[in-house]
Order: sequence, then C-alpha cells, then structure tokens
Amino acid sequence: MDSVRLMASPPAVPMSKRWSPPSTGIVKVNFDVSFDSSTLSSFSGIIIRDNEGEVLAAGCFSHSHVFDSFVAEALACHQALVLVHDLSFRRIIVEGDSLSVIKKVQTLSEDRSLIGMLIKDIKRMLKVFDSISVLFCPRVCNESAHFIVRLGRSSTTPNIPHHIEQIAIKDKWWTVSSQFTGTLL
Repeated sequence: MDSVRLMASPPAVPMSKRWSPPSTGIVKVNFDVSFDSSTLSSFSGIIIRDNEGEVLAAGCFSHSHVFDSFVAEALACHQALVLVHDLSFRRIIVEGDSLSVIKKVQTLSEDRSLIGMLIKDIKRMLKVFDSISVLFCPRVCNESAHFIVRLGRSSTTPNIPHHIEQIAIKDKWWTVSSQFTGTLL
C-alpha cells in the first residue's frame, strides 16, 4: 500500500462547487443513500468515474433491516468500497455527503458508536488499496449518486443506464464549462 490518506477533518468545500474529476490514473467513487424508516430499508447509489468523467460503473443496492439513516450512510460507504475493490481499482477517491460517517472513517481513534464495527470494517478495507482518500463533499457535488438512489427507488424507471449517463454528462459539462474563460458567441 503506497498511501492511505486520512484527514483529521475535511477541508471546507465552497457550496458553489460541483463534482470534479480525479487526476489521471485515479477513479472517483461517489455514494449516497436513501433511508426509509417505515420499512427499515435503504438504497445506496454509487457511481465510479475516471479523470475524464466517464462512467466506469454505477449501481443501486438495497439493504434491509437498517435501523437508522446513520447506519444507512455507513452501509453505502462500505458498499462503495466493496464495488471498487471487486472491480479491481487500486487508486481511488471516495466521496460522500454524510459528514458524520466521513469523519468517523477519517479519524484514527476507535469508534464506539452504534456503527463502530462497520466503521472498523471500512477502515480495514481501506488498507487493500494502493492509494485512497475518503472525503466529504456537499450534496451539490454528489448529485449523480443522489440521482442513482432516486432511480433505484423507482420500480418503474425505464432505461436506467441512459439516465445515469445523462447525469454524468451534466457533471462533465459543468466541469468543462466552469473552466471556460472565453466569450460565447
């Protein structure tokens, strides 16, 4: 393992910021979750993209017997790591919009909360990657993963891959257009 970067606290992220691509050779995985307290179930939305914003993989995963939204967010982070590991990616950035879970993963101390064992397993998984950063991103940077969760919850959504590609294109367009400094005619 070359490096595992765990930060004591996440850096401040301007609210106007949108998704940004990782450096060449690194993939970025974004995750989000939807929790239903009436059924004690959750859906994890995950999207993996490369440095050009191309979608390498995406999915929505259901979980049952989930006791609260905090557990649901930790499960989504865990599922994101399982997916990038199963796809043999070695250099990754993981981003999620649950500040509590991200801070628990980033801290070096043992977590004694309800999700302590899950956080411990997430930290164990971090060690299998060559390079990994686990970062907080506000919802505005995590729209693709949020969109995937909404699609997954809908049992009537046709052509899900097309919808995922469309939201990723929107992110990619914004990244390119925000760097544009010329004049549009």
